[in-house]
Amino acid sequence: MEALSPEDKDPPEGKNIAKFGVPLALLENLRNQRLPTALADFFGNIKNGNGLILTEHVFSGLDRGMYHDGDPESDRRMLIYSRKPKFCWRFDTEPGRNRGNLVREDAPHGRVFVVLIQQLETIDDEGVSGIIRRWNWIREAVGLPGAPIEYDDRYYKRLWSRTS
Repeated sequence: MEALSPEDKDPPEGKNIAKFGVPLALLENLRNQRLPTALADFFGNIKNGNGLILTEHVFSGLDRGMYHDGDPESDRRMLIYSRKPKFCWRFDTEPGRNRGNLVREDAPHGRVFVVLIQQLETIDDEGVSGIIRRWNWIREAVGLPGAPIEYDDRYYKRLWSRTS
């Protein structure tokens, strides 16, 4: 997936693009755990919805311990992309020819969509510089539209915002 680069100094123009991957095992795990809403939000708000290009804020570093893939400091390598999309998604479960298609619904009121991306130490052969690890809806901050509540306590640093 393409996204505005965390290093972009002029995000509204979006001149610097980063590539992020998502492990197939993560998507299969969501399917196997019967979490269709999370899977639908991935396809609607991240993959098909240009969600990372439309990001409003990028933060770095989770301000809590995280151990992932043998890396005790993976919390410091996390990027957090945040925005307030108009829609959330689900799969159509009604019998008929549209069963399994994505259905658009109004986004949860007062919530923002946040994507956590683990930065890779080196860019791989395909130009991927990070791996999407998780996404979720979080309550919105009062003073910074499109940002999650308590962003200044949750994350080490705000890298950039489209709005101030």
